[in-house]
Amino acid sequence: MGGIVGTKMSNFGLEEALNELGYKFERAEVGDKYVSEMLVKGLVTWW
Repeated sequence: MGGIVGTKMSNFGLEEALNELGYKFERAEVGDKYVSEMLVKGLVTWW
């Protein structure tokens, strides 16, 4: 299963908090296009 995706502009505190909860946090370039690409590649999941 993939993790959670944010952009390079996402707050670092969010990444740290998610990691502490056991979630993998991936960063994409800024824009829906790049977040969608990560979903298509299966690097993260949609739920």
